[in-house]
Amino acid sequence: MAEVKAGTLDPQSARVIIWGLQWQLSKLQPRKYGEHLLQELKVENKRPVETITTNTTPEEAARIYRQLIKH
Repeated sequence: MAEVKAGTLDPQSARVIIWGLQWQLSKLQPRKYGEHLLQELKVENKRPVETITTNTTPEEAARIYRQLIKH
């Protein structure tokens, strides 16, 4: 900012103005100027996914259910 270089505006005030503009832009255009969030997913169990369908026998469904409640 030219005012800071000229000495008419102190650097702390300029910083507050810039932070205010950044906040305002983050609300108006969050995809571009908002905070970038990082989501991590850690998978512990690497077993294949088993699903119960209408074709699954009752014995097989019970086995899958018992495995699910163990973990």
